[in-house]
Amino acid sequence: MEITPIIHKSINLKNLRDLLKMYPYLINNLKWEKTFSTFDFNSINTNFEGYKESIYKFACQLGIENRGNKYFEVNEFLFLLSDRQLLNYIRFWILTYYVPNPYVISEGNPKIIWIDICENILKSEKLEIDYYKYFHDNINKKIKVSRPDNFANSKTLLKAILEYGIFIELKNDKRTIFIKKEEKELVRKTVDYIKKYFEIPKRHKNKNEFFKRYSIDNFQKMFPINIRKKNYKDIEVNMDREIKIDNLIFENKEEIKRRVNKALKGGKNIILAGVPGSGKSKLAKDICESFEVEYKMTTAISDWTTYETMGSYKVDSKSNLYFDEGIFLSCFKDERNEVKNEWLIVDEMNRADIDKAFGVFFSVLSGDDIDLSFKNEYRENIEIISEENITDPRDIKSNQYLIPKDWRMIGTINTLDKNTLYEMSYAFMRRFAIIPIEVPSNITKELIREYFSIWNIKEDVIGNINNVDAIYNLWLGINDYREIGPAIIKDIVSYVEEEEDWTSAIILYVLPQFEGVNEDIINGFIDKLQEINKLGIKINIDKLKKYIEDFFSLDLY
Repeated sequence: MEITPIIHKSINLKNLRDLLKMYPYLINNLKWEKTFSTFDFNSINTNFEGYKESIYKFACQLGIENRGNKYFEVNEFLFLLSDRQLLNYIRFWILTYYVPNPYVISEGNPKIIWIDICENILKSEKLEIDYYKYFHDNINKKIKVSRPDNFANSKTLLKAILEYGIFIELKNDKRTIFIKKEEKELVRKTVDYIKKYFEIPKRHKNKNEFFKRYSIDNFQKMFPINIRKKNYKDIEVNMDREIKIDNLIFENKEEIKRRVNKALKGGKNIILAGVPGSGKSKLAKDICESFEVEYKMTTAISDWTTYETMGSYKVDSKSNLYFDEGIFLSCFKDERNEVKNEWLIVDEMNRADIDKAFGVFFSVLSGDDIDLSFKNEYRENIEIISEENITDPRDIKSNQYLIPKDWRMIGTINTLDKNTLYEMSYAFMRRFAIIPIEVPSNITKELIREYFSIWNIKEDVIGNINNVDAIYNLWLGINDYREIGPAIIKDIVSYVEEEEDWTSAIILYVLPQFEGVNEDIINGFIDKLQEINKLGIKINIDKLKKYIEDFFSLDLY
């Protein structure tokens, strides 16, 4: 039995989002006969991961559109789903997908793959099966033509089942899949439910029947949702939510939460300032997730201009100019040109020339409406409108971008990075609340064990030294010369666990933090590492010194 080429390749949120973004282009530009031939993805400027077959196969098998008729028929509700709801759609698809189907040329009785795997597990005495044996007996053996990529396909199918299916788990041997004993009855009920409400249609090779299987009504039998056109309520954020940062350790955690809450609730954007590795980026993500907002993260670079942040003209495949929105404006409209409120995290913000990159945005942050020096496809000026200056957000026009009153930007800056920073102007700083993020002032072995617990790292012996003792001495030694946070320590531990190579870990994660310091400090740090070496950590000092001399152009004693 052949399985879908979608599972052969890659099914994920990014691919599904990219596919949905193509539809305005496809419907307006493709002739009927072209839809059945291989399509050049590059012609629509899309980076599509892991799939190069014709678009209709991908879209039809995912239930997005129907080619059983002489026109496009699209499940339009998918365009209205949030990322979380689209992930549920992928789960729904994985749990109900059957083969063979109208888009898979194969013989044999149709079966729902997820159910077939579950039933094989439920029949076993230990509630476990050898996945690769199952794949060989039920899929690979059924393929008439031998395909060299079938092993890779089996791994990709397994990944999809584990990631988007439910109940099925993988043992440490990487081949045995199982169901927990306490979930056995729940699995049976789920299998029965899917069989009842998503039975394979009698005309299982009929394209219209297959398309109807993935309708909004069927989707809601498994994942109830409330879909409506976005309106004012959709872009509102409950600013009274509690900030949850359970997986981060700060000595002044409650004070940080209080400052962040007060600033955001008061209408301020915020900057998290601290040394490298202090947890700023993770904290920024946790803040967004606490407020249950969609967000995206980008890293500032030195050559940013308003072209990257606000937008600029670009040339399409037909040599026509069009306005391409930048990082900021893309936070405010979705692929259907409707208002959205996507918060923005800008990592290492002060690596950009602030006034050059953000200048026009100062007025926006102050609540002013502005016109950009660009026009849309209808020759209308691109306008940025503050929500406070309109009556109803639903009245926004296609050439306008609405800045919701509850939209926030969160920046991070490394306070030790002074040699590569641009000065942050007063005009910029007064629009942000600066919140310092400090590293632990008292590093102890118990604190390190607490970090290990959060990072799921076991206390163990690496070489001939306990990893807690090693990290304790190394962290203290580094901080004598260059203060670093726990995130860098985590990188070091993870690397050494895999490679048992302390020298490379220090070169990769510690030495970049010494850029711009004077020669005396680096020499002192080398001396400190030689002392630490005596405790059992094996650091190749000669190799380290040679790298420092080459990288920093220094002559060490």
